[in-house]
Amino acid sequence: MRNYQKECIEVIHKHFKDNDRQLIQLPTGSGKTWIFCEYLSKHSNSALIICPSIELKEQIITTAEKFGINSISEKPRDRSRNHVITSACLGYENTLKILISRNYDHIVIDEAHHAQSKNIKNFLNSLNNKPKILGCTATPERMDGKSLIEIFKSITYQKSIYNLINDGFLADIIAYRIKTDQNISKRGNSDFRLFELKKLDNESRNGLIYKTYFDNCLNKKTLIFCLSVNHCIKVSEYFKSKNINSEYIHGVMKKKQRMEILKRFKSGETQVLTNCQLLTEGFDEPSIEALIMARPTASKTLYCQMIGRGLRKTKSKDVCYLYELTDNNFKLCTFNVTCDKPSEFHREYKSGIKLSELYKELESIDIQSIELYKEKIELFSNRKTLKGNAIDILKSDFYNLPATEYQKWWLKFHEIKHPEYINFLEAAFLIWKENIKGKLYG
Repeated sequence: MRNYQKECIEVIHKHFKDNDRQLIQLPTGSGKTWIFCEYLSKHSNSALIICPSIELKEQIITTAEKFGINSISEKPRDRSRNHVITSACLGYENTLKILISRNYDHIVIDEAHHAQSKNIKNFLNSLNNKPKILGCTATPERMDGKSLIEIFKSITYQKSIYNLINDGFLADIIAYRIKTDQNISKRGNSDFRLFELKKLDNESRNGLIYKTYFDNCLNKKTLIFCLSVNHCIKVSEYFKSKNINSEYIHGVMKKKQRMEILKRFKSGETQVLTNCQLLTEGFDEPSIEALIMARPTASKTLYCQMIGRGLRKTKSKDVCYLYELTDNNFKLCTFNVTCDKPSEFHREYKSGIKLSELYKELESIDIQSIELYKEKIELFSNRKTLKGNAIDILKSDFYNLPATEYQKWWLKFHEIKHPEYINFLEAAFLIWKENIKGKLYG
């Protein structure tokens, strides 16, 4: 067990002495499964583990056995086993009744950003006893704005991707932005829907996916995130036509077929694996050397899950390479969000920058922004203390004049938030601040 894992287990145990619910946030590859299995092996007599996929369920079963949790079953009806792990069955009324009747002392919800789903909320609200409820996630943010604190009450332990890269536990990511010059837009606050993504499935963009691989990843084990099931099949077949050992995988396939494909990818027999959202959760393959993000998303959660597939280290791998196809839309999540930035944060990063370097760079920008904001407050709030020409300027029409149309255009172009009414000097300051940031860090 790593030091932070031991520390996290201690925090979980201590919090549960006086509280029933908590959430821990750790990035993909940090060993969340190890943490809750170790905790349950010492502090639980009967537990239910809820996870969203078959692949993740099997990973948890394997890990649980390593920690001596042998009385584990996939079947809620099996009362001979104390610990039950389940995926996607809380919507069945009979199964729900059985799980409620078991009166588990602990319930673990892995990939806890799903905890706001109707089935999980209904299950938790129907419990007869008061078990200890632990949520584990890499990304607590949801696109619908619903807070996980409503479910888990508090986040008790957190580590960022940067923390664990800096401490040597995760591989660094080297990122490149591949511009496609293609337009895509979405409706509403949800992520892109299939019919919206479909327009990106065209000869020009698909050719760019192959070119990105050919120019950068020929000797790297590569995972490609695609637009749809049909798209991942099409891309894989195109790679095969170019004599690349490629396979595709998706959720419609039978379990046995998926396992055989993943086995070939693990061994290196398959060089390129294309998928459509199947391998975003619970897929653990440390030998992945390159990721191609051919599927745009507005979801920070989904983006970080995809990035997470390359974070695991091996003896021969300290970095993973990321090539993200950036379509011409400013509402897309980009590499910036991996540095604890919100999904709406948009900024051009340097080609070939490491995640660890980008984190420090964006941290510097934050500090600079705070300093500039302080200067602005001092300039406008304390103007009575100014002397000479400065006070004459502030007393002039420039302070009372509204922003010009030209200034408003630049404010809109840079997506700078501002009050509905903004005067000339305030607009000038905000535009100046944006330009300074560009010169220092652009």
